[in-house]
Formats: sequence, C-alpha cells, structure tokens
Amino acid sequence: RYFRFSAKYSSASEMAEIAKEIQPFAEQLKTLSAERITSELLKMLMQPKVVVVATVMAQAQILTPIGLKPKAMKQLQEALDRWPEMPAMGRWYVLFGAGQRKYARLSRKQQNALREIAKAAKLNASPIAMASVTSRNATAIILAIRGDVKGLKKVLRATIPVFPIHGQDLMDKGIPEGAHIGKTLKILNIWWLEKGMPSRKVCLKRLDEMLKVGVVKKESKIKVRKIKEFK
Repeated sequence: RYFRFSAKYSSASEMAEIAKEIQPFAEQLKTLSAERITSELLKMLMQPKVVVVATVMAQAQILTPIGLKPKAMKQLQEALDRWPEMPAMGRWYVLFGAGQRKYARLSRKQQNALREIAKAAKLNASPIAMASVTSRNATAIILAIRGDVKGLKKVLRATIPVFPIHGQDLMDKGIPEGAHIGKTLKILNIWWLEKGMPSRKVCLKRLDEMLKVGVVKKESKIKVRKIKEFK
C-alpha cells in the first residue's frame, strides 16, 4: 500500500530509501491474501509514477514473489509514452505476463482480458482485423507495446467491424448443431478477414457457395490457416 501511494506522491529517492527498509520483509508478501495483493497492485499500476515505483520495487526484489518480468519497466514506459491511457490489465500484461501468478488472484473478467491481449500478441494482421478478432483494447495494448503508433491511433479512432455471421445463421441453412458450426464459422471468419471484412449479405452469399460445393460437409478435411498469416 505504501508503494501504491508513493506512485502518486513520493520521489524516486524517497521510495528507494523506504524500499531498503521493507526489502528484508519482502518474503512476508506471501502471507497476505492473493486478493489483497492483486487489488493493491492494480491500483498502483494506474498511478502517474507507476514505472518509477515498479523499478524501485523490482530493485528491492519486493515484486519477485509475484513474478515480475525481467526488464519489463522499460517496455512499460515505452508503451505508456505511446498510449498514456493504457488500461490496468495492459500494464499488468507488460509487467507480469498473461499467466496465473501464485500470489495474485485475478477475477474471471481480468483473466479473460489477459487472454485477449495474449491472443492479440500472436496475430500479425492489420490493426482493424486484429481488433475484430480480439478487442479494441487488447489490440491497442499490443500495438503500443510493438511501437505501431499509426496502427494504435487507427484502432482507437475507428469503428471496429464485427463478424456478421452467427451459429444460428448456419443452423437456418440446415447445418446441424455441433462441431461443424464452430469449424465452419472459423473458415468463414478467415475468409471475411482476407476479403477486407465485407457485409453480412456478402458473407451469407459466401456461405451459400460453401454449402453448394460441399465445403461444410468436408469441413474436417480442410486445413485452416492460422490467423497470424493474414495480411
């Protein structure tokens, strides 16, 4: 809690002095509830001097039990320079990654946000395509980390298209409920992205073409390219 308030009010030298006093007791962090640790960290991450205080805590090995990523402070500072309004889970991702931490406990919503960020990190697509597959925030976070300022600005300002076809559309066409629905949607989603995200009408026409030539029935034999190959 001291460091959380320090991230707003104290200087780096003041933090460093206190950190020296706290460091011998760092292992006792493990005795606190994971929920309390997580709550304090998330509040700290949104403070103005978050990089300074995280650096001081890292040097004093206070964050070691939680799994601070090596050299993460520089990456966070660069990302925040590009997007100062980066949300807390983006900052968490830079410092701690997307995996579960033994001494921290995130809510299901927060875990899902990290998964979306991790998913966006694996994509090599246009910024808008990335956002349509994951989310605006997840894409913006990864673009800020990558240093794609142009793409970042585009994603933050643009209207993100939503894939216009749903499972019910396939069932309305006579495709039985089950694994075929998800697999067919995946194929159609890939085509939608490759073609520049056309309208629902165009997508339904493509679905009809797939049904006509039997693509859906042969679905299990079709090799679906990974989305990271998209341009």
